[in-house]
Amino acid sequence: MSEFTEQQFEKLEETIHELEEDRKEHSREERQLAWIKYVALTTALIAVLAAIATLQSNIHTNEALLSKNSSILSQARASDQWAYYQAKGIKGIVYESQNEMLQELKKGSGLTQKYEEKVKKYKEEQAEIKARAEELEKQAEENSKRSAENMEHHHGFALSEVLFQVSIALSSVAAMTRRKELWFLGLVLSGVGFMYFLDGFFLFI
Repeated sequence: MSEFTEQQFEKLEETIHELEEDRKEHSREERQLAWIKYVALTTALIAVLAAIATLQSNIHTNEALLSKNSSILSQARASDQWAYYQAKGIKGIVYESQNEMLQELKKGSGLTQKYEEKVKKYKEEQAEIKARAEELEKQAEENSKRSAENMEHHHGFALSEVLFQVSIALSSVAAMTRRKELWFLGLVLSGVGFMYFLDGFFLFI
């Protein structure tokens, strides 16, 4: 019976040794794959940043379009005002020349006073129109600048969005192929994307 126990004991020791080896192997595999948890966390964070970048990019694109439309509208209104200004100027010149002609023909006639009043009226109206046209041109310029600034914000967010999406793709491939270097490359790209993300807010690049 002691031989039987020794055989059982040897078998038990052998089984324990195998279990310890399996546990060590499993523990080694777990340590080697522990980084995949971080891949999931970083990918989720990068996806959130990509979503924010997309939203901000779209907001700034819309703002740029609205500002550009306002700029075009203001410029069109300014052009209309300048045309009106020129028309008033032409009318004023016509009356002024007619007045001069009348003064030469009929010194002391009441018509000259009438023409002088019209000349004065058109010059006053022309001054008001000029001021309005200049104001509209200034609005057009401001809207155009605002549009350009919004497009700069948009470009920062759009570039960050692309880099974040590439980073997410690389992280996914890294997790599937168990290649850390792809994940690290994705992290580097997301770091560059984060710089453009911040640039989308602060315009420092």
